Formats: sequence, structure tokens, C-alpha cells
Amino acid sequence: MDISSDEMIFVYGTLRKDGTNPLSELFIADCEFIAFASLKGILYEINGYPGYVEPDDSDGIVHGELYRLKDAEKMLDRVDDYEECSDKFSFLHEYTRQKRQVLTTDGQFVSAWVYIYELPVTGLRYIKSGDYIKG
Repeated sequence: MDISSDEMIFVYGTLRKDGTNPLSELFIADCEFIAFASLKGILYEINGYPGYVEPDDSDGIVHGELYRLKDAEKMLDRVDDYEECSDKFSFLHEYTRQKRQVLTTDGQFVSAWVYIYELPVTGLRYIKSGDYIKG
């Protein structure tokens, strides 16, 4: 399956299929699951939700799900609002949305939108497994 030209999003927390957020049902209905995937990084427990931090010299892996966005503009606007990183929010944002290469379980590297946690992680619990659902 050629997915290189589609708009994709990698989710690692409450928007996953087994997530606990009401938006996850809407998200899953408006997106197409492609594969389980991962990317290098570190995952922290923030306050009932995870934060992905890009690796410095860590060899950590964050696990999640890769989705094709059926209506990318609409869904990204919705998720930006959910993550409170849209222009509607004037305070310091916890997250930024950026494109990163994620690795699917079948070995493909795919460019996908990822929400990156931007605030200090001092005192936050490190999720050693890299999988928020499994803990």
C-alpha cells in the first residue's frame, strides 16, 4: 500500500483506539487506521495524558498508531484545539504539531504529524515502556 503522499497523523495517547477520551471515537470515525507505529523519543505522564519529548541522546521508543486523515484540514484543526495548540489559545502551548518520520510495524518509514510536548518535564513520571495504553 502506497501511503507516502497521504496526510498522516501519529497518536500515542488518549486518541488511540483504546484511549479514554470522547474525542477518540470521533477521531477514529474520521480517520483510517493504517498501522501500529513508533518513533524515537521519551514519553511522560503529564496529568492524565501523555507527552512525547523528542530524543536528545536517548534510545527510547514511543509506541502509538498511524492514521490517514480523511479530511486533514478539518481533523488537524479539531485536534489542535483538543491539544490546545491552535491560535484560539493565547497562552504558552504545551504542544506543537510537527511532521516526523514514524516506523510502522511492517518496516515502512512514513511522514506523519506528531504532537510534541514543549514544557519542562522535571518531576513528571517517565513512561519506561513508551506505551501510554500499556503503562
